[in-house]
Amino acid sequence: MIIPLSVKNQSIETSGITSDYKEALCEFIWNGLEANATEIDMNYRSNTAFGIGELSIEDNGDGINYEELKDTFGAFLTSRKNLISLKMKSKANKGKGRFSFSSFSNIAKWTTAYKCGTTLKKYEIVLRDDKKEIIDCTDPVIVRTGKTGTKVEFYNIHTLTVENMDFEILEPVLLKEFSWFLYLYKNRDIKISVNGSPVDYSKYINTDLSEKVYKVINNHIFEINLIVWQESIKEKFCCYFFDSNNSLKCRETTTFNRNTISFNHSVIIKSSFFDNTSLQLLNIFKA
Repeated sequence: MIIPLSVKNQSIETSGITSDYKEALCEFIWNGLEANATEIDMNYRSNTAFGIGELSIEDNGDGINYEELKDTFGAFLTSRKNLISLKMKSKANKGKGRFSFSSFSNIAKWTTAYKCGTTLKKYEIVLRDDKKEIIDCTDPVIVRTGKTGTKVEFYNIHTLTVENMDFEILEPVLLKEFSWFLYLYKNRDIKISVNGSPVDYSKYINTDLSEKVYKVINNHIFEINLIVWQESIKEKFCCYFFDSNNSLKCRETTTFNRNTISFNHSVIIKSSFFDNTSLQLLNIFKA
């Protein structure tokens, strides 16, 4: 099936898609996290010229639902994001992220498996750099075994070298982008790896300044975690409010976002107080 977008190839190219391969790789990892993945594996192999011959990013998320393809994958600048996605990132990419492969590759192919009721279905999606306004996909087929998830493979890779993809080069980039998120949802045991090497968010935490305290207010216990990062993070400095089930109820930027001092931090507050608290009452609590 061919799905045309309502914009032309030239319009997509001028929409602000990143030309930085590191940012592009981060966008594809975000796609997996937004699909509720807990494991994201980036794998590559070099070619004889010390370039990158093979590159893929695979996750164990919910997959891309074929029945919603036109409203999700086929949307541009009006991308639907689920609630957790909007809570995760300060700035949604509005469906542009999937086109960022053009910064290092000519073709991207997604192989995705998703649940339709109790049935597991699988199909493929292909995007080409010279025809970004057209999405080419196969019909979904029923598979008897396996799990949901998505694997995106990149073909005709250009500009990328083995040095570009070295873990010592990528890890600081991934820590800056994802360390706050990996800590925030550490109860889900989310893992991001590059050729089998895991990204360790604890390397990015200043343990001397970070602190955990407990406060009791009106018979409710509040667990308050101050995390101070070794360097700046991509996310705004926020205070996150979790209920007793580790569900994120709300977030609010801290006043230090407006300060010139270098205090890279996040604050996480967990309490049963937030279990049945409306957002309106939560806003009063924060005030």
